[in-house]
Amino acid sequence: MIRLLWLVAACVSTWCQAHAQQAGFTTDELRSMIASVGTMVSSATAAGSGPVRVDVVAHADAAWIATILTSAMGTTSEPTSNAASHLVVRCTPIDVGVRYEAHEHADSVRRTIVVNIAAAVVDADGTQRVIPLAEQRHSVVLSRSQALALQSKQHSCTWAELPAPATSFWQDILEPAVFVGAAVVTTVLFFTVRSQ
Repeated sequence: MIRLLWLVAACVSTWCQAHAQQAGFTTDELRSMIASVGTMVSSATAAGSGPVRVDVVAHADAAWIATILTSAMGTTSEPTSNAASHLVVRCTPIDVGVRYEAHEHADSVRRTIVVNIAAAVVDADGTQRVIPLAEQRHSVVLSRSQALALQSKQHSCTWAELPAPATSFWQDILEPAVFVGAAVVTTVLFFTVRSQ
């Protein structure tokens, strides 16, 4: 009997670990998606470009995004003494962040992580060419407690407010009507019985 209980506990533990691994921390998911953008940019600028400097503009978390991109590209985001000889990659985050949508189950939400970055190469002579990049999206359904546990307020793009739980026709209309009807019936019965 003890072996059977131990086997059941091991199976449940394994299932829980596998289920928990499906959804990663929001920060890790964003970091991975931004790094893949850095890899795409790196492959687009690799052909005889020389040193590359990454500039990330127009985002509250520009420094964090630049760090991830430069790490993925193996380049620098710091200006150097010979900055004029650097090829500059200018990245503009169009939509980098997380959002939550109400799910049909009141205790769940749909987490969508989006990374949409526009990139352009600015050559030493000032000419600019756009690097085509695809928007990345990753969606997963999480429990509300799991969604709160997986997000981080370290950066503005790694967290968002959870929407109010979804409600049903019963909760919005019928349940209040039943309560009001019950109160009216109780009041009528009370005065009817009392007057007799």
